[in-house]
Amino acid sequence: MSVYERINIELSRIVKSARCAFAKRLAQRSAGKGEAMKLKVSPPLYLAGMKVSCWRRNSRMPVVALVAPHVAGKEGQVCVLSNIEEIPQEILLFIQKRVPTFQLRSSLMGGSRYFANTCPSCHVIYGDSFLHSEPGAPFFPESNEAAKSLYLTEIQLSDPIEIQALPGIGVGELILSNGKRICGLRAAGWGRATASIRYRIG
Repeated sequence: MSVYERINIELSRIVKSARCAFAKRLAQRSAGKGEAMKLKVSPPLYLAGMKVSCWRRNSRMPVVALVAPHVAGKEGQVCVLSNIEEIPQEILLFIQKRVPTFQLRSSLMGGSRYFANTCPSCHVIYGDSFLHSEPGAPFFPESNEAAKSLYLTEIQLSDPIEIQALPGIGVGELILSNGKRICGLRAAGWGRATASIRYRIG
């Protein structure tokens, strides 16, 4: 066997291994895909966010997601919630005080209606599938450095709550461990994140 053939075999093995590892991680991250489900969420609950570039106008816009370390039935997993269809009013008010553009909208691609991140300039939505499911997306960081681009603030809960959403698993711990903590009503804090990412409408 020539050196060239051995190199080809080794490269093929590495590529296959990488694909398997990626598929496993993506399967974990996407375990909650499908219909939104009613989730029992116990404290604490976090709001994660950053700013990205609108795919239509290239203007800066905030995007946010909920991070829940304690979801019934998902013990030991930190869930990142997407496709939120129902949420307690006090939690929604907490989010919208910081990001008013987090609104109940219809997704053309998803064929559903959920609370989505929208552009304050052109009002287009960022589908959660692009913000949560693509490796490297804002809520699917692949490294500690990427997760550090996110800001985190705790939403004070006294009791468990119910949220109708999809529970994504696999990267929640990475976000909690590396996200920059802010507090209070510092909505401006969401505007100082560094990443600039473009996605398509959901």
